[in-house]
Amino acid sequence: LTDFLTRARERGFAVPQLGFDNALDHLRNSAVNANDPGDGASVAYALYVLARNGRPVIGDLRYLTGAKLDTFKTPMARAQLGAALAMLGDRARAGRVFGAALTMLEAQPVSLLSRPDYGSKLRDAAAVLALLAESGLDAGAAPPDGLARASAVLDTARDAVDYVSTQENNWLAL
Repeated sequence: LTDFLTRARERGFAVPQLGFDNALDHLRNSAVNANDPGDGASVAYALYVLARNGRPVIGDLRYLTGAKLDTFKTPMARAQLGAALAMLGDRARAGRVFGAALTMLEAQPVSLLSRPDYGSKLRDAAAVLALLAESGLDAGAAPPDGLARASAVLDTARDAVDYVSTQENNWLAL
């Protein structure tokens, strides 16, 4: 919801400030006080939304991507961390984290079954592509051929399915 409200605000829609600030505070509290981040998906998403809103999370991001990157079990979660790092100015580390997301994405099998997080290779490929493009990393920081690699995985994954889920449609639209 906070990501949706952020994108709405960025496009000029009115979003009540108090409710929006409360949502960002809740995300920050959830992300930095997570004793067990599980597969890392919710923490990565929270840190991404916080970074998108200019909230200071760089220390948490650097620690998690330096010491705990393997905690983040999906390419999308890793790409959200990379995008957050890029937004906060740590472009070299963002490039390395995006590289890890791409490597994981390319190794991920195509499955017609949804994961517990409602994810799929198609959803993750669309998310990695969107987040990498959004990050605006220059050639010196971006993974080599990152956009082309993510696009190739996306094309292959899209060709493998007959049905596209809401999660997949959302990231394909982005």
